[in-house]
Formats: sequence, C-alpha cells, structure tokens
Amino acid sequence: MKTLSLFAAILFLCCSSATSASEPARDKVIAEVQRLGGAVEFDETKKDRPIVKVDLHGTKVTMSTSLS
Repeated sequence: MKTLSLFAAILFLCCSSATSASEPARDKVIAEVQRLGGAVEFDETKKDRPIVKVDLHGTKVTMSTSLS
C-alpha cells in the first residue's frame, strides 16, 4: 500500500504545476524515492526544476495491486 501511495504522490507532483504542489510534499516524495534506492531527475533548464523522471529500476519496489 505504501508503494501505491508513493506512486500516486509522484504522479500528482509530476502532473501539477509548481504553484499547486507544496514544496514540503515534493521534498517528502523525493526523500522517499531516494530511501527506496531510486533516483529523481529534474529539468534543470526550468526555474522551478520540475521532476521529469523517477527511476526505481533495480529496487524492490513493485506495482502489485489486487483488483478484486
């Protein structure tokens, strides 16, 4: 469930403009991705440095959910 929550938070931050996503929430998601062994990439050409990639390759994170 925690993985699904993380995924939802990442999607929210990636799809939100910088003004609608709070900085503490963004920092929390970045910290959690890094804690799980993943990496976050930013668009360094933009002032607000939006997240453009979340890489969880090689981690134990899976997207297994039950639809029943």
